[in-house]
Amino acid sequence: MKLVDVSNLIPKNGTVALISDIHEGVISRADCIYDAIERCEKKKSKVFLGGDLIEGRWVHHPYYDKAAQEGKFKCVAEQAKSVAKMLRPIKKNIIATGVGNHEESQSLREIIDVSGYIHEQLGIKRPHGYWSIKAKIGEDRLFYTHGSGSVNSMAGDAKQRYDNDVRKIRRKLRDLAGDCVVMAIAHIHKLRIGKPIEELTIVEENGKQKEVYTTIDMYRKSGLPFPETLRWYCSTGSFFRGYMEDVTTYVERAGYAPTELGYIEIQMHQGKVVDVREVKL
Repeated sequence: MKLVDVSNLIPKNGTVALISDIHEGVISRADCIYDAIERCEKKKSKVFLGGDLIEGRWVHHPYYDKAAQEGKFKCVAEQAKSVAKMLRPIKKNIIATGVGNHEESQSLREIIDVSGYIHEQLGIKRPHGYWSIKAKIGEDRLFYTHGSGSVNSMAGDAKQRYDNDVRKIRRKLRDLAGDCVVMAIAHIHKLRIGKPIEELTIVEENGKQKEVYTTIDMYRKSGLPFPETLRWYCSTGSFFRGYMEDVTTYVERAGYAPTELGYIEIQMHQGKVVDVREVKL
């Protein structure tokens, strides 16, 4: 895990973007990544990159698909160079660049430091090469990990499936950083957000009974860990299309749901996190 204080880089009033799973190097990489970059450029969003920026699959990997990976970016270094080129308009906005399982396969990491190479191409010196990061952003903290595993509820309707996915994300993350207001995971290829829940409780004040809501501000002031219900939990989407005409991906072969294209945006106000939103593309 990487621990950083980047408060001086985050505007008190503005947005922070969590972008991951670009998977450059396959035909099914979605062009809407350029829409995300343009949006971040226009809004001057600060950006955390959450890994799996390249495909990086070797020919012996079970998910390697010649038809999907033929063409310009067979070479891993070329994939990384292409990512750097697409990120160039927001290179000053990038706060940190993480890695995921596609960069960190045993055979690949012995050859190239993908995130370091991307930073070298962009000419920036910021944190890179982490699987997880805990970052102080203004008065609050963000925990962002590439993560692992899947989140696939098979419940009866869309609302139940969404809520069950959020519950599983919360279980994955809740014990990893109790001092963080926002806890995020990449890798899952879904956009999911679980918002803080303010609960009504009864306390005594000046000898009288009083009903109060537990709030994030209470715990900000106390310095105590945030209860798991008073944090935002999210998964940060992807830019990998699961289904395409004339191309069969591993997503289609496995019968998975379509991947959700987009990223997560954190809204800051007076140095505090006030909202976390899905940006669907």
